Amino acid sequence: MKRILSAILAMLMLLSLSACGEAESPSEPSNSEPAADIEIQKATELGFVPDALQNDYDAQISYAEFCSILDAMLEGARPECLAEWAETSSGFHDAEDVMTRFEGMLVLFYAAECAGVEDLCFWESVGLEEQVPEGMDFWEGITEYPLLPGAFEPYENEDLAGTDYAWLSGQDYANAAAVFTSCCSFGNGKTFFDYDENYMLRFGDTLTRGDAIRAAERLYETIHYATYVPPEALPECGVTEESLALAAQMPEARYDALPDWTGCTLIDRIEYNRFGLGRNYTEEEVEAAALAGFNFVRVPLKFELLFQGTDMTQVCAAYLETLDNLLNWCAERGIHVCFDLHDLPGFTTDGDDSNDILFWDEESQDCFVGFWQLLAERYQDVPSNLLSFNLLNEPHGNAENELTDELYSAVMLKAIDAVRTVSPDRLMIAGTLGVTWGAPVRGLAGAGVAQGFSGYILANRTEQWPYYYINQCFNSAEGDIVLRGDFPAGTELSIRPFAYVSAEYAVSSNGNVLCSVAVDGENYEGTGCSVTSGEAGIEWSGTDQYMCTITLLRDSGEIRISEASGSGYGELLGIVIRDDSHTVMLSGDVTQVSHPAPATLTITEDGSVTAEEPASLRPADRASICEMLQPYLDFRAETGVDFMILECGANHSIRGDVACAFAEDFLSALDECGISWCCWAGDFSPLTHQQMSDWAYLYRGEQWVREGHSYENVTENFVVDTTLMEKYQAYMK
Repeated sequence: MKRILSAILAMLMLLSLSACGEAESPSEPSNSEPAADIEIQKATELGFVPDALQNDYDAQISYAEFCSILDAMLEGARPECLAEWAETSSGFHDAEDVMTRFEGMLVLFYAAECAGVEDLCFWESVGLEEQVPEGMDFWEGITEYPLLPGAFEPYENEDLAGTDYAWLSGQDYANAAAVFTSCCSFGNGKTFFDYDENYMLRFGDTLTRGDAIRAAERLYETIHYATYVPPEALPECGVTEESLALAAQMPEARYDALPDWTGCTLIDRIEYNRFGLGRNYTEEEVEAAALAGFNFVRVPLKFELLFQGTDMTQVCAAYLETLDNLLNWCAERGIHVCFDLHDLPGFTTDGDDSNDILFWDEESQDCFVGFWQLLAERYQDVPSNLLSFNLLNEPHGNAENELTDELYSAVMLKAIDAVRTVSPDRLMIAGTLGVTWGAPVRGLAGAGVAQGFSGYILANRTEQWPYYYINQCFNSAEGDIVLRGDFPAGTELSIRPFAYVSAEYAVSSNGNVLCSVAVDGENYEGTGCSVTSGEAGIEWSGTDQYMCTITLLRDSGEIRISEASGSGYGELLGIVIRDDSHTVMLSGDVTQVSHPAPATLTITEDGSVTAEEPASLRPADRASICEMLQPYLDFRAETGVDFMILECGANHSIRGDVACAFAEDFLSALDECGISWCCWAGDFSPLTHQQMSDWAYLYRGEQWVREGHSYENVTENFVVDTTLMEKYQAYMK
């Protein structure tokens, strides 16, 4: 509710932000501050920090002092590597010389090598050197280091052969160490050594006690989460009696009557954390979700977060411990936790289904069942009021095999039966059959499990809401896509071809060909499309992520888009027409419009669209959302099986006004139908980690803030888009 948000923001007004005609950004890109005291406190509690170093954290540290910290850390994390560490550090271990940050980086890298984890972190390097502003030297401050004679010797690592980081072998140690140090955790926004606002590691600066302690603690986390033990050696479940008592007071959660959940996904650890740094959940992210008003969090999991490769006899105790902590923090705040399996051997949700063999492969099914059996056993005493299992995210087959209801249900029942053997009352949620807006699963109607699906509607960079659907596929033998109306000079036309389909599209105006756009479906890593010809009647604006834009230089009454390659088959994901008075968006979606013939459309002065064949056009608006929900409502009424939307939202590529208009229609429709929901993580949610600004810039060269929206910190490191959050709060329980 809006008054809830107002109260939250009044209490938590930590940062006042200026707009100046642009989006209000919560911070400049930097990771120099987050949770520093917590890391020092944890390192101290673990016994890594000698008494003499537990003060004056800005003081410069010596080799001997830093090595004493690393000695204690390695003894606790990897005692078997101490002999190798003693030999590696023998030339500098007891030196009283004070250190620069460059020297600290090298020494930390040597310790990581001895622990056998340094190569795990190369995969998440953010390439800081590439981000440094022009005119600045990333390596500024480097001198000679007598105690580290190997700093510029070649680094060799046979394990990197055949990987994207094979090039590091043969580079000098300094370069390899910098890549290692630039490893970024998407779980907490940190690198091993904090960089500044210019992405500099400041090699020539002094290494402070605080720098050294935090770096050692982060390396400990990496080692800790890369350590596996047999299941029988796992520590007992750490969910406390107090948490269990609080959980019993939370709303009852049953497959046929889900509570009024309005939730968010916690920061995704599965895509970016192949290593340990940042895998641990934090109390701050739970606190941020609670302060924003969410009562449900979905936790994406991956088989390899728990097990070492496919070996189910080796389990990551650290990850189970952080899940225990997460449950304790959520119980304290009355937030339900849903464990959600995304990836496992034989199944991924990365968009490439070529290796997705789960439903046809017994070994993969054994992994699937074993994953849930382990969690069911560990959390058998935790009631469903607090914890549920989302068995598999967005179930699908592959290009060679269609996944049927019968086959899918049979595999799900294996896991359901395994869970019920040890946890008979556990609430489970089965994904509906399909990637998004999947079909209700009739084979599980009597299994006593709820169902859920991803409810995405807006494609990247959707420019309008409401808009219209057309069939994305068309065949030139059946005609062209025809747009009729008043298109004055200056009108922009954008088409978005499907990058995986080789085709050539001719665009004509009043019968005259303006240009042809070619798509090489085999070379979709490139621009996706290119102009092969053009006329004086247009101005070519180039391509942008497969969107091809032209500007009409003459008035037009009819625009045609033809498939002109000779294959006869084309596929367009979107068409956008813009002029001074309105924007009209046509989204290609064969699931929404199955009418096979290309659409002939008339665009009126007010931007509304009609079709010569009514079946070839469908509005995308609140009414269409209700229509899309109706099959699930019918299924619920027929079977008694409740369901929820497990993922939804609009990412930062979508303008703020469009995201807000959509959120109002989408959430009000769900509220009217009594459907619980959970938005996806990151920029799909109005609540996100402040470092998302930095990550978006580093990885995509763009900011996540929306122009004209206000942002406020609800905790030190989490921000809320207050403009969008108002829309969400109106429908949060």
